[in-house]
Amino acid sequence: RKDRKPNPRFKCPCCMIISSDTRALHRHMWAEHAGYAEQNNIPSENEPCGYPECDYRGRKDNVRRHREKKHPAGGE
Repeated sequence: RKDRKPNPRFKCPCCMIISSDTRALHRHMWAEHAGYAEQNNIPSENEPCGYPECDYRGRKDNVRRHREKKHPAGGE
């Protein structure tokens, strides 16, 4: 039997949410407490679409899906 690592728990400093990993906690903080996240330099998964005149921003997987739907083959 493999040695099991304890399940780390990370508590949001702004509310009662508890997460098992920091990535999920950071995502929660940007979604629910953006001001706090920005002031405290919490890493964001938010990235721009990259197409000219397109203001869409989101997580990498959502940006990829957005590009496939809104900018197929590089055009609109």
